[in-house]
Amino acid sequence: MYKYQSIAHQILHLIEEGEYEEQIPPVRKLMEVFGASQSTVTHALQHLVTMNQVYAKANVGYFVLSNNHKEATVENSYDFSTASTSWTDFPWENYSQCLEIAIQNKKTELFTYGAITGNEELKDLFRKLLEEDQIYTKNERIIITSGSQQALHILSLIIMTRKKSILIEQPTYSQMVHLIERLQLNHVIYSRDWNKIQIKELEKVIQEERPDFVYLMPRLHNPLGTTMTEQEKKSVLALSEKYDFYIIEDDYLGDFEGGNRYQTLFELDVHQRVIYLKSFSKIMFPGQRLGLAVLPESLLDDFQSFKEISDIHTNSLSQIIMQTFIESGLYAHHKHKIVLKHQQKADALQKGLKKYFSAYSFNDNN
Repeated sequence: MYKYQSIAHQILHLIEEGEYEEQIPPVRKLMEVFGASQSTVTHALQHLVTMNQVYAKANVGYFVLSNNHKEATVENSYDFSTASTSWTDFPWENYSQCLEIAIQNKKTELFTYGAITGNEELKDLFRKLLEEDQIYTKNERIIITSGSQQALHILSLIIMTRKKSILIEQPTYSQMVHLIERLQLNHVIYSRDWNKIQIKELEKVIQEERPDFVYLMPRLHNPLGTTMTEQEKKSVLALSEKYDFYIIEDDYLGDFEGGNRYQTLFELDVHQRVIYLKSFSKIMFPGQRLGLAVLPESLLDDFQSFKEISDIHTNSLSQIIMQTFIESGLYAHHKHKIVLKHQQKADALQKGLKKYFSAYSFNDNN
C-alpha cells in the first residue's frame, strides 16, 4: 500500500469514528498529523474524492460527503443466519466506483479470454495479502478460483480420476460431504471429538485406510467452531509425511482470527504437503465468486487442467474489480470494519450463551 493510500485509509477511519464530521482539517495540519509531504497529503485527499468520500471546495478545503441513503438498521441487533457480510454493511458506492474505473482501464481484457490460473496482477496482490498472514509462496503456485467451492470441486475431480481416496472429519463442512456423495469418491471418515482432534485415533484410521488426501478446517471449524492447537497441527503434518498424504487446509474464516500468533498448516509445512484454500466470500460477498488455492508443485498441472475445462478462467470482471478495490486501499479498510463487526457479533453471542445457556458446553474462541 502506498503512503497516500495509507493516509486516505486513516482519514476515512477518522470520518467514520466521527472525528471529522463536516470539514477535513487543512492540508498543513494533516501534514503534521501524518508526517507526510504536501503532495502526498493532497494525493490522499484526491484519492478520497475519487472514492466519493469527500468533496473539494475551491479555495476553501475538503468536506465530508454525507450519505443520506444509508439503510436503517436495528440498533444492537445481529443477524446470525449467515457468516457472510450483510449487503447493508458493504460499501456499494465505493465498489461501484471501482467497477467504473475497472471498465475504463481494463475494458479490452473483458473481450478476451484470461489466464487459466488468474489475472497476474491480482495474483500478485493476493500473494501480498497472504504474506500479511505469514503465508509465503510464489505467484506460480497461486490459482484464482471461482470461490473456494470450485477449488474443492477440482480437487475432488483429481481424487476421482486418479482413483485416490480422501479422509474427512465427522462432522465437517456440508458442501464437502455433498461433493463426496455426488461424485461417489472413495472416502474415509474420522469421527472427532467436538472440541479437539484425538491424534492417536486419527493416526489409527490413517494407518488402516491410507487416504491420499485429508480435508481439514484447522481454524474456526465449520460447524464446530474449534481451532486446532499448534501441537495438533504439527502432529498432523508429521502424519502427512509419515503416511504420504496431502492435507487440504480450508481456511475459509482465516480473516476473522488473524494475527501473527496463529500459524496455518501451510506456514508450518516444509514438504509441500498442504493445499491452502482461501475464500473472499465472507469479507466481500458470495456473489463475487472469488477464492484462491495455493498448491504443491506436484498438483499444479492437474489442477490447472481441470480448472480449464471447468470454466476456462475465473470471471474477468470480478478479478479486475477486486484488483482495483485492493489497490485503492478500500479492501483493507473494509476488511477492518467487517472483522470488527463480526467480533462484536461473536461477543454478543458468547454473552448470550453464558447468560441463558450456562448449563451447556460450547466452544469459546474469543
